[in-house]
Amino acid sequence: MNKLFISMIFIALVSSCASTSEKLSSDIDGKREEAEKICQTKKIIGSRIPEKFCYTKQEFERMEEASRETLEKAQRAGERMRTQETLGNTNSSL
Repeated sequence: MNKLFISMIFIALVSSCASTSEKLSSDIDGKREEAEKICQTKKIIGSRIPEKFCYTKQEFERMEEASRETLEKAQRAGERMRTQETLGNTNSSL
């Protein structure tokens, strides 16, 4: 009876150590993913409570590039409109 009890404790110890190492490795991987994420708190229109948004570095870079392209596109469109207005005013005065 005593040998059975000691052997069960030994098996329990060994199995818990094995699962702990697997869990630790998955925790480390999870922390690496969290460390690579960039989090920002943003205010949402129509809400007083800001929300937290987390993105990976690649997602964040893609969003910044898309924002930059959108801004440049809007600036070019505005510049074209001002140029056309200027040309229109010059032609009408002649």
